[in-house]
Amino acid sequence: MRGRIKKFIALVMSLLVMNQLPGFDLIISKAASNYLYIDTSVTADSEDTYVFYSGGCTLDVASGITVSEVSVTGPNTYVVENGGTINSVTSSNGTLNLNGGSYGTISTSQVAEGSGVIFNGITASAVTANGPIQLNGNNTVTSLTAAEEITGTGAVTVSSYLSVSGSTATIYVDKETQISTLNSDVTVYYDGTAYSIPANSTDTTLLSEYGTRVSFGPVDSYVTWSSADGKLDTPLLVGESIGTYQCTVAEGYYFPEGYTVTTTGNATPTVTRIDESEIQVSYTIADTDLGEVIITFPAPNELEVGTGTLTIPDVKVGETWEATVESETNSNAHDGVMYKVKGTNDSTYTTQAPTAAGDYVARVVLPATGIYKELTITDEFTISKKIGEGTLSVADVTAGEVMITEITSETHDKSTAIIEYKVTGADDSTYSTAEPSEAGNYTARATMAENDTYEELILTDEFTVIEKVVEPEDTEDTKEPEEVVKLEGSAILSVPDYYYGMAIKPQLSSATNSTTGVAVEYKSYGASDETYTKTVPSNVGRYIARVKLLENDKYKAMVLTDEFTISYLPVPQDAYSLIGEVGSNGYYVSDVTVVAKDGYVVSNSLNGEYVEQFTLSVSTSSRTLYFMDAKTGAKSEGIVMAVVNIDRESPNIDADNNKTYYADSLAISISDTNLASVLVNGENIDIDGNRAMLDLKSDGGAEEYDIVVTDIAGNVRTMKVTVAAEWTKSGEIPSGSSIKLESGKNYTLGDGSWTVSGDSTTYSGGSTFYVGSDGKYTFNKQ
Repeated sequence: MRGRIKKFIALVMSLLVMNQLPGFDLIISKAASNYLYIDTSVTADSEDTYVFYSGGCTLDVASGITVSEVSVTGPNTYVVENGGTINSVTSSNGTLNLNGGSYGTISTSQVAEGSGVIFNGITASAVTANGPIQLNGNNTVTSLTAAEEITGTGAVTVSSYLSVSGSTATIYVDKETQISTLNSDVTVYYDGTAYSIPANSTDTTLLSEYGTRVSFGPVDSYVTWSSADGKLDTPLLVGESIGTYQCTVAEGYYFPEGYTVTTTGNATPTVTRIDESEIQVSYTIADTDLGEVIITFPAPNELEVGTGTLTIPDVKVGETWEATVESETNSNAHDGVMYKVKGTNDSTYTTQAPTAAGDYVARVVLPATGIYKELTITDEFTISKKIGEGTLSVADVTAGEVMITEITSETHDKSTAIIEYKVTGADDSTYSTAEPSEAGNYTARATMAENDTYEELILTDEFTVIEKVVEPEDTEDTKEPEEVVKLEGSAILSVPDYYYGMAIKPQLSSATNSTTGVAVEYKSYGASDETYTKTVPSNVGRYIARVKLLENDKYKAMVLTDEFTISYLPVPQDAYSLIGEVGSNGYYVSDVTVVAKDGYVVSNSLNGEYVEQFTLSVSTSSRTLYFMDAKTGAKSEGIVMAVVNIDRESPNIDADNNKTYYADSLAISISDTNLASVLVNGENIDIDGNRAMLDLKSDGGAEEYDIVVTDIAGNVRTMKVTVAAEWTKSGEIPSGSSIKLESGKNYTLGDGSWTVSGDSTTYSGGSTFYVGSDGKYTFNKQ
């Protein structure tokens, strides 16, 4: 028994001595806790509390095990090998080395110099560290608050909240992570890009500091858009895209080939033209975009007016016809031809094809096709009544006897015929329904009214009323016959003055002499009578017309003449107009249509083809125009049309729009027959005649050039070209060349050691880097 007491006393003394050793704190702990001493390795097997008392202790938490709390009080180094879960870690002193595993909250406070916490591949919910944090491996923390710099060769990803004084280790964050910095700038990384958060920032996020919002500018209702992902007006970081927006053009407009949008940003929007009515637009944030990028839609082109013809032939009543529709711009498919009586309101159009005689207008509507508007085309046509047939026969009759008249017709009602008479050769105004009673030559006329199918029918026949012979009484006396004295007849020949191109129609009438079969002869004024000819004159000049009437039983022969002239039709006032799109300096930038004045037609030669209008596609110098009255056929002298200058083509730029050319310099040729100005990034470029040459430099990096070329007519062609040095394709820095680098953009050094001119530091190759400011740099491989 005495021996046992001595051993117990010795054990107590030993513990008292150990309690006095440096680094060993003996603390009476609470119940249900496990206490770890020097050189102790404990495997956790339950949800207990583990308290570190002295250095060199290791806590091993196996997979599937959950520990309630780990607490550190000593000033030494402690190790936790964690394959499971620890809900809470608190450390008021010492250095705590956490290897792996999942943690709830980690809270450390620095009591002695050099104390802190080491993370080696852990996952934690909330970390609050008043002492230093050292990182090994990759760590993930939801919330991290560090009073001192974070050091080490590892990395930590903070997903929700980060507050840190500074860092020489790598910190990854989400773009929504709230970041606060103390007295120094802190560099964080997101999606491979480095971001510098300024000192004294409070609850800053990458989106608030570096985010860029993209919006669509006003488009005057020309364009509407929709998207499935909706990233417009949402902060985005470098390399993020707004997604693809479907943009639809308003009715009456179309997206032309090569349609582009403009932007205030430093990247080029992606524009994909689906068809004339739809494009797709996307934009990816450039590394130099800040704040806001506005994408603006230039006004699309108005739908163009197409061309087409509707042709319906003139027909007679009862005849059938086919409407012919032709168009090179619009679809020939349509919903049918509509008709109305000429001169009536458009509301009277109907799909019922007319059958009765009259003048009509046909209309067809061709649907919009591609870049062309809905096209309405018309044609005028006439349904004429047929010409009927019949005969009129009046037998010669002796004065005083009954006249025998016979009418035949299968097309008209002969019972309603009106029969009239006149002296043969007399003016038609002398027709009378009274039957002639005196001897002479007469013409009978039968007029039968028009009907639904046939025009008015007029039939004529010539007959003679023979003088009744009175037989003389028989006498024994023989008398000598009396001499017959013939009278002077009466007749009129009238030829009015005419304009060139009109048909010559002499008016001849006689109440005494026959005009049947009489030919009119013509000669130039002042010429010999031997030059009379039956050829009707047509050239401009002064003429005399002549006719000879034969004598008859009562009247002498007669010669009648009349003087007349043929002259050119006076040119109408404002004889023509020009229709086309007017550009600058008196030029047209479209085809020009020459339109004759209403009631007239125009031709390029006196006796050429006359049309209501014709089109010019190229510039013209002097040109002579002739005009004809559409009703009478009268033609004018030629007048010289004013010079028409036409330039429909925009200047040619020998390059592709929105293309990047990899070269130190790029030669571009610009040409136009009427070249006026060339601007490159707002500066005027010299023009040699109708050509200009550009020499665009990459300047050791990538240079953007905005080219604007204008011709005299006002046609403009714009183009954006980027000239980039060859090395920018891969981003790998060349050795010994002066190159231009942009801040915040990633670049790559090749293998080996490198120096930068003006800096004695040696850099290791095979890594990605960025520069703090734009400028020229020369890298040299050692």
